[in-house]
Amino acid sequence: MQEYTERFYLPGAERYERITADDMVRAKALAAWKTRVQENWPQVRVEGVEAEPFTELQVGDKFQARARVYLGALTPDDLRVELYLGRVDPAGDLVGAEATPMKPIEEGKAGSYLFETSEVVCSASGRHGYTVRVLPNHPDLAKSFLPGLIAWA
Repeated sequence: MQEYTERFYLPGAERYERITADDMVRAKALAAWKTRVQENWPQVRVEGVEAEPFTELQVGDKFQARARVYLGALTPDDLRVELYLGRVDPAGDLVGAEATPMKPIEEGKAGSYLFETSEVVCSASGRHGYTVRVLPNHPDLAKSFLPGLIAWA
């Protein structure tokens, strides 16, 4: 019961207090943000992904990746771009994947941005793969996934 209280109940109560304070200013701003993101999400797409050319990495080797992402009317502050890296199973699916944040490094033409990872370390042997995903991002979101709002490379 103590673990439940510490992990869920207390953080939930603190979030409720924070978001409803001052006549619910933050709750109203979050609702407006969600509406704007949902309306503009169909425009969001990963236009391209590039990584250092390699065919084989050893455990401990490092690499970087970049992704060109079209945001339309949204801004880099409205979303989170991540490199999603994991082992590849026999069916070709990523398993045990981990997300590494990507930061915007360059604004391109009309709503297009270049994002880049910091150096990613190859931490395990075996066949690995990666892709890029885009998720909504707001400091007041209770969870990082919103139904229907994810874009994959």
